[in-house]
Amino acid sequence: MPHFEKELEIKNRISHIFLTIPSEEMYGKVLPIILKRFSSALGYFGYISDSGDLICPSMTMSIWEICKIQEKDIIFKREEWGGGKTIWGRSIEQKRAILSNESFNTPVGHLTIENILVVPIIFRNSVIGQIALANKPKGFHQDDIPIINDIANFIAPLLSARLELKNQRKYISDVENSLKISESKYIRRIEFYKDLFTHDVNNILQSIKCASDLLFFNKRELEKGKKLEFVKYTIDRQVARGARLVSNINTLSKTDENGVKLRALNALDYLNNSITSLKKIYFCKSFELNIENSTQDTIIYANKMLIDIFDNILLNAIRFNNNDCPRIDIRITEILKNSKKYLKFEFRDNGIGISEEMRKFIIGTIPEALKKEYRRVGLGLLTVQRLITLFNGELVINDRVKQDPSKGTNIIILLPKVKI
Repeated sequence: MPHFEKELEIKNRISHIFLTIPSEEMYGKVLPIILKRFSSALGYFGYISDSGDLICPSMTMSIWEICKIQEKDIIFKREEWGGGKTIWGRSIEQKRAILSNESFNTPVGHLTIENILVVPIIFRNSVIGQIALANKPKGFHQDDIPIINDIANFIAPLLSARLELKNQRKYISDVENSLKISESKYIRRIEFYKDLFTHDVNNILQSIKCASDLLFFNKRELEKGKKLEFVKYTIDRQVARGARLVSNINTLSKTDENGVKLRALNALDYLNNSITSLKKIYFCKSFELNIENSTQDTIIYANKMLIDIFDNILLNAIRFNNNDCPRIDIRITEILKNSKKYLKFEFRDNGIGISEEMRKFIIGTIPEALKKEYRRVGLGLLTVQRLITLFNGELVINDRVKQDPSKGTNIIILLPKVKI
C-alpha cells in the first residue's frame, strides 16, 4: 500500500472511532492503531485537564495491564511533569515532538522503557493532549517525527471537539445537580417554615378561643363592664402576634429570594420605634425596660428590616416570661473586633431562658434531621438570626446568669458600624 494511502487509512480509522465511541474507551481504541503504525509495544494517548494535569485513559488498556504493580494512577499531576523533569513534560512545555533511544530507569514492577517518542497534540496554539510511543524494536528515527506530528495534527480538532463536548456535559450535569440540591433544600425549608407557621398559628388561635370562651361564660360580669378590657387586650395581643408572624414569613421569604441591600441608618431610631410598638401591644401588662447607651454614634449598615430584629427580641422577652413584671435591660456599646468597629446590643431579660440545644438550633448548628423537634421556638429568633447574618453581623445567646438558663437570657447582637 502506498505511503499516502496508508496514512489516509489510519486517519479514517481514527476519525471513525472518534465519531462512534462517545466514552473514554475511545482513547484505548485509537492508541493500538498508532502503536501498530510505529511498531511500538507500549504507549499512551491522553488529554490535558482544565487543571493542567495529564490524564491517560488509554494506559489502563496497555501499559498498566502488563505491569505487575496494581492500582496505578493514570493521572499525572502538573507538578510531577512540569519544569522539564521528564521527557513527556518537556514535550508539552516546548510544544514539540521529542524522541530518545536511551533506556529509562523505571520502578520495580514496571516494564523497561528502551526508547520513546512523545508528541504534544496542539489545537489553536494550546497543548490539549499527548501521544507517547515506546519500545520500538530498532528504535525511533528522525523520520518518525513528521509522521507522528501529522497524526497529532489530524487528531487535534477531533480531540478539542471531544473535550469541549465533555466540558459541556459536565457543566450541564453540574447545573442539574445544583438545581436538584437547591430544590431539595428549598422544599425542606418550605416544609420547615410550614411546620413553624402552623405551630404559631395554632397558639394564636387557641389564645383567641380562650378569650372567646371568657366572653361566653362571663356574660354577666362583662355586662357590668368587668373583664371586658382584659378580653379586648388578649384579642388585640393575639392579632399583633398574627401580624408579627406574617411579617416574619414575609421577611424570611424576601431574604431567601433576593438577598438584601444595605445602607447607613441610625439603629437607635429603629430600637426606639420598636419599644414604642411593644408598649402599645402590652399596654395592659406591667413591665420594666431600661436602656444604657454609652455611644453617641449608632449609625450602622443594615436596612429597614432591622426593626424586625428588635421587635422579635423584645416581644419574646415579654411573651416567654412568667414573672409578674418582666424586665428588659438594653445596653449599647461600641467594640472593635478583627479590626472592625461594631455596635453591640445586649438584651438581658428575666424570662424563662433558652436551653443550650435551642440555642444551637437558632444559630444553625443542629442537624437538618433534628430541626422538626424544635418547632416550638417559632419563627421569631430564626428571623433574627437570618437577618443578622445578612447584615454581616453576629448573634450570641448567653444565660443572663451564667449556667442557669432559668434566670433569663442575654441576647447579644453585633452589627457593623459605618466607616467615617
